[in-house]
Amino acid sequence: MSNSVFARLGRQGALSLEFALAALPFMLLFMGGIEMSRYVYTVQAVHSHADALLRKTLVYVGSDAQNRCLTDLAAAVTRSGLPMGLEPERLVQERRGCQRSGSVILVSVDIRYRFTFAVNLFGTGETSITRAAQQSL
Repeated sequence: MSNSVFARLGRQGALSLEFALAALPFMLLFMGGIEMSRYVYTVQAVHSHADALLRKTLVYVGSDAQNRCLTDLAAAVTRSGLPMGLEPERLVQERRGCQRSGSVILVSVDIRYRFTFAVNLFGTGETSITRAAQQSL
């Protein structure tokens, strides 16, 4: 009778060990998938914010490009309307401006966002997402 008790305990220990060995890679893949989804969402949000900021700048410049191209566009376009999930203190609008080349006006917007991964694996704790958008009038 004592042999059957030890045999049952041995099988339960093996099952626990197998579960632990299978659960660790599953959890790593699960958490990695969540983290990559968060990164891809942030990249898309930064790109859409840069495009929206470029549209606001184009509306500001409008038909009065002769005078408005010479003014500072930073005063005209603010950081309103950030997509959900982006932190304003991590967002840097590096350069906004327009250049005239004859009758063509090139309006450009550059944005940089510092993204931080939840887990620092292989030295990728923080990365920079950049987006440059430009349109000619």
